[in-house]
Amino acid sequence: MGDAADFFDPFTGQGIYSALRGAELAADCLIPALARGVSGPLPGADLQPYAQARRRAFAGKWVLERLIGLGVGWPALANRVIGRLAQRPDLGDLVVGATGNFVPVRAVLAPRTLARLLW
Repeated sequence: MGDAADFFDPFTGQGIYSALRGAELAADCLIPALARGVSGPLPGADLQPYAQARRRAFAGKWVLERLIGLGVGWPALANRVIGRLAQRPDLGDLVVGATGNFVPVRAVLAPRTLARLLW
């Protein structure tokens, strides 16, 4: 899973977390099927809970990853955000916490927080 499942900018190091969390989500789907004696490929209906759980687990991270990628690729925006992070270490802690999976991503993606990163 990890980097094979999605693109992860090395800036955030999310590939390992994604691989481990994705394996947990897959196990939650596979173990009941194995207990029922399913052999061979699982029907799509049995995999749907995995797809939904993966989306719930990673959707916010995907958005944050894209925003970081946008910022890194746009020097004026990167400089603006870096300047704000230098002035507001609490924002830096929040972003690092969200990319490190110990702060909910929604805390960074909140409109007020995004605005504070720019103004």
